[in-house]
This record gives sequence, structure tokens and C-alpha cells, in this order.
Amino acid sequence: MKKATVIFTCYNRKEKTVTCLKTLTQLNPNIDFSFIIVDDASTDGTVEAVKQLGLDTKILSGNGNLFWCGGMRVGIAEFLNSNPSDQDFCLLVNDDVKFKDRSIEAMFDRLADRD
Repeated sequence: MKKATVIFTCYNRKEKTVTCLKTLTQLNPNIDFSFIIVDDASTDGTVEAVKQLGLDTKILSGNGNLFWCGGMRVGIAEFLNSNPSDQDFCLLVNDDVKFKDRSIEAMFDRLADRD
């Protein structure tokens, strides 16, 4: 099974964030996902909703001034300071994406075919 860390920033888009996580994990069941999520001070319950999904997540807190670019910078730094060598892939995504059935699995397979 391939292992992938997904990094994204979120702010007050609870429904979109949850949909992103659900479609990614449920529609790509042959990938072992972990997440680095930078929440930039959401007030709509995003963090609680993400925690309720029971996924392998590390949630970092922003101060409300990171925006997308700053939050991604924080998330990438966290990934690089962890043990990225045990991951096959790292994905940077927007939290408003709805993933299609096995889309990430297909992408990883195509990348593996290039080796």
C-alpha cells in the first residue's frame, strides 16, 4: 500500500474541508493517507469536524493571518521536519476539491510506471 501525506490550509470552510477529506480517503482506499492541516483560526467548527473523521491528522493552528500561501509554507515545513522518507508521496491540495473515484491511486500508478 502506498503512503501519502496530504498538506492543506483551511479557514471556515468546514463542509468543503470534510467533503475533501472524505472523497480523498473513501475513493482512494488503497492509499494510506496522513494529513498535515494548517487551520488558520477557523471559527466554524472545522477543526472539530476534521477530528471527528478519525483520520491520521496533525492539525497546526494559525493566527488568522497566514492565508493559503502562509499556511502551506507552515505545512510544508512541518512535513520536511518530520520523517518524510517513510512516505511515497506528498500532495498539496486545496480543501475545496472533490476527488473522483480512484483518481489519486491512478495518478500514483502512472508515476510508478515511469520508474
